[in-house]
Amino acid sequence: MDSSRYPDQVAALLDQAAYPRNAHYALAALQDVRAAFGHVPAEAVPVIAERMGMPASAVEGLMRDSAQFSGKPAAHQLRICQGAVCIGKGGSELLDEMRRAFAKRPGLQVVAGHCLGQCTQAPAASLDGRIMAPADAESLRRWVTPGG
Repeated sequence: MDSSRYPDQVAALLDQAAYPRNAHYALAALQDVRAAFGHVPAEAVPVIAERMGMPASAVEGLMRDSAQFSGKPAAHQLRICQGAVCIGKGGSELLDEMRRAFAKRPGLQVVAGHCLGQCTQAPAASLDGRIMAPADAESLRRWVTPGG
């Protein structure tokens, strides 16, 4: 793919998603770009930054802090919702705890995710696309490690 077209394609993708000009949607925008292109091209960073009303360095920081944007994809992905309701019900702490619990687990990425649509049962998590809500640390440990 011609990399000079990435900015236009990313802008079109963000237009289609109709994200508001708000830094809280930057992670979701990055995930959408990665899903569309298989990675987040460097040319996408300034487009996302401008659309979200934040510096490009902040978008780069999100990418650096989230395992889902670095290295080769893991075989399994545990996504902890970081939507407003889930955060309010302990989603940030749950993400931190799961990152510590599975930091050295090969083949598993623990990542921050955008809303999983389970607000009434927050906090929510997904493992390879299957959703658990409400989620807590002990349930997630058992879910990720069956029989363990």
